[in-house]
Amino acid sequence: MTGKIEFVQFASERRAAYQLRTEIRRLPDGRRIVRKTAMSKDARPHIAALCENHDILARQYGAEHVAPCRLVHDDAIEFDYIKGQSLASLLAAGLAAGNQAAWQERLRHYRRDILHLGESSDDGVIAIPAEGFHMSARDCDLDLTFDNIIFAADGTWQIIDYEWLVPGISRRYILWRALRHFIERTPALTKTQVAALQAEAGAVDEEACLVAERSLYHSVYDANLVPYRKAVYDPAERARIEREQEAAERQREKAVLEGELATNRQKLEELRAQAVAWHEELYAVKNRLHEQEDALREQEDALRKARAESASLRETIAAIESTRGYRALAWLRDRRQGMHSLLHK
Repeated sequence: MTGKIEFVQFASERRAAYQLRTEIRRLPDGRRIVRKTAMSKDARPHIAALCENHDILARQYGAEHVAPCRLVHDDAIEFDYIKGQSLASLLAAGLAAGNQAAWQERLRHYRRDILHLGESSDDGVIAIPAEGFHMSARDCDLDLTFDNIIFAADGTWQIIDYEWLVPGISRRYILWRALRHFIERTPALTKTQVAALQAEAGAVDEEACLVAERSLYHSVYDANLVPYRKAVYDPAERARIEREQEAAERQREKAVLEGELATNRQKLEELRAQAVAWHEELYAVKNRLHEQEDALREQEDALRKARAESASLRETIAAIESTRGYRALAWLRDRRQGMHSLLHK
């Protein structure tokens, strides 16, 4: 097999009949493919069932909505690598942005167009068939989780990783399972967001779903090899994990509040510094006003003195002019009298 291996995963914790090796390879022409190979002869029927699963889903949804696959050997199958964003990442982005309308519309599209779950009651059973996952009547993709639905940039979508098909399973159980997996794998969710997502499952028998989930893992996995799935088998462990999640949620809320408090304290210090600057500026303005008032009073005093001196000067001039006129008049009178005397001699 040519091409560079970019990712490899061994499902060795499964029972022998389901043990696969998954590889993502980049071919010399630049394309990527996903290759699943049986890790033993026991898993070869599971490889063949994967091809059949593609055909079953293609009849339900249309081939354009199911990632293409091809059997390259009796122990290996290849899929086209589907580019785009998973429904899980789109939901997480909407929740992180607080865009309730966006993520709820994504879920409505999932229920209506992908899961084909109507508003009426769901008649499917919540139980994993003991016969396994290769039954001829299988028609429901049990692993139709948000990670396994890829949206392209133009809004079209495709189903990937369709290993687990069973007949007549409750579609509301599939919805519950998809929501549960998304919540478990998205630790940034708040308690309010978790409650809102759980409410999207609607009326579902929680205990029956948990029983079916335990049955699924007993069917697929060797319980001794999957300690990280202990919560599925042990209710006490599940309760412990829920307590830890609640504690983590409280810690996140505390961190948010502490961040807001630090921000508000910084803003308060900035306001105090600004108030001090304004006070100093106001004090300087008041001083300038006092100085201007003093200068104005001095100017008014000078003006009053100038006016008084001007008035005194006018009086002096008037007095001088008055004195000169009196003397001139007396001189004219004396002169007239003298001429009058000369004329009458």
